Amino acid sequence: TDLGVSYKPADFIKISLSYRCIEKFIEDNAISFRHRGMLDISLKKKFGNFALSYRQRLQAEVRNVYSSEIGNLPEWYSRNKFQIKYDFDKPVTPYIAAELRYQINNPRMIESNGVWSRARYFAGLDYKKNDRNTFGVFYMIQREWNVSAPQNLYILGLEYTLTL
Repeated sequence: TDLGVSYKPADFIKISLSYRCIEKFIEDNAISFRHRGMLDISLKKKFGNFALSYRQRLQAEVRNVYSSEIGNLPEWYSRNKFQIKYDFDKPVTPYIAAELRYQINNPRMIESNGVWSRARYFAGLDYKKNDRNTFGVFYMIQREWNVSAPQNLYILGLEYTLTL
């Protein structure tokens, strides 16, 4: 879950700031507690029934804050996402997207600083119930490289967005 705020200074641009608390299982079945902050700048342009968007995300994350002297030092990433949506003039909107992640700084793995490390590919559907409630389902493939133990993940996800 994310908690955030957004501001739209113009129809084609949105600026968002959000926070996520993460509990991630690690190898020995322990839980890694993480805190992530994200600043997004999103641009959107419509062409008929198609909507193209680009999101630039600056992400900082700390993990296991009290585990060591560097536990409170953040990892910094730049994440670039490109998306195409098709609007049928119905409440269901299909989309495809791709995201690339660039590692700016990781105090625990400095050898991977300054490299592209992950790509994500999405296909999904959004269902807009009304102006305040949107539900979504997506399938995502994640591929890693330039990391010590690269993983490929295949994820089916559900989303819900409440707009106040």
